[in-house]
Amino acid sequence: MINFSGLWGERAGLSAAGKASYLRSNLSGSLYLALLEVIRSDKVQDDIRRLLTPLTFDRKALLVFVSAFIVSSLGFRFEINDWQTFFKIDSIRRIIRNYSEQFANFMSVSGDDLSPRSGLLSSHILKNFADDSDIVHCLYTLYAAAAEAEDYDSYLADLRVELMRYGAIEPMLSEANKHPMIMSYYNQIRSVRDTVNNSDYWLQVGIASTSYDDLDGAQIAFDNAYSRERKKKEPRLRRIDNYYSRFEMKKAVAEIDSDKAFKLFYDANVRLTKQIFEDNNRHYPFKTSRQFVGVAARHFDKWDDDQKNQFLDMMRDVRQRAIRYRETKGDTSPDVGFLIKETAALLARLRAEGSA
Repeated sequence: MINFSGLWGERAGLSAAGKASYLRSNLSGSLYLALLEVIRSDKVQDDIRRLLTPLTFDRKALLVFVSAFIVSSLGFRFEINDWQTFFKIDSIRRIIRNYSEQFANFMSVSGDDLSPRSGLLSSHILKNFADDSDIVHCLYTLYAAAAEAEDYDSYLADLRVELMRYGAIEPMLSEANKHPMIMSYYNQIRSVRDTVNNSDYWLQVGIASTSYDDLDGAQIAFDNAYSRERKKKEPRLRRIDNYYSRFEMKKAVAEIDSDKAFKLFYDANVRLTKQIFEDNNRHYPFKTSRQFVGVAARHFDKWDDDQKNQFLDMMRDVRQRAIRYRETKGDTSPDVGFLIKETAALLARLRAEGSA
């Protein structure tokens, strides 16, 4: 495919064996990475730019395509009837008629199904060609429509959940505007139906705020998440606990008062160690425990001997738990391995400093 399309670029002169070796060595034999290389090639970039340019003069058509790229990047496929939930059918028919080349290259129409041809291409276009404000506008439009229809359409209910998830929307936006655009989106959807009372909504706001070191905003969001979740007959707090512990670790690093920082760290660590051996922990305890280094760098030398000893004991304990987890679960996750390696290095450094 790459050879036939003339997309090898400066590697076009390589032999067939050389090209195969490049795919194996540089791209780890990954079809995903090979396709990403194709998409990033100058020829494909120029073609994408040429095809998208006419859409910049037709905002309604542009928003339809951006919405389709969003849905595709999230792994959803919709029928033409679903698109009528978001846009009037006359608009869809007009766009198909007026932008036949764009549809031929970007979209796949099979029976009633209407979806972009590639989720990878969709993600790339959103990240590199679409305007952030247009993406946020489309995210809000999709979220509002999905929320209105979720009571009778489970597929749209799933879409609404995914459109709320920070990890799903974060990759779509450019680095320069990411934080303000994400918070703008969350502020906009808060008024949609009962979103403001949804504990998971507040959890996602807390995750986003923590990621961008807005610790005051994160505290407000987590307080709301806990309050709303605890009102349920069967509250499920574990997921909030995971992210709140990560927030507390960050807060401990930022805290000026070392005694307060120790308490934040202690509470977060106790909460996390309880979850390490749960089968569905998704490595959150290990990811968060990597904050040991930041906490130690900021506060260790200011703690009294009792606090230092407790910190070292907790670090040894979480390291041993990680080793047991890897051995008993057969888990080779980089999160687990990195924690084991990093805590060993930190323990050695603190021991060396203590004996100096």
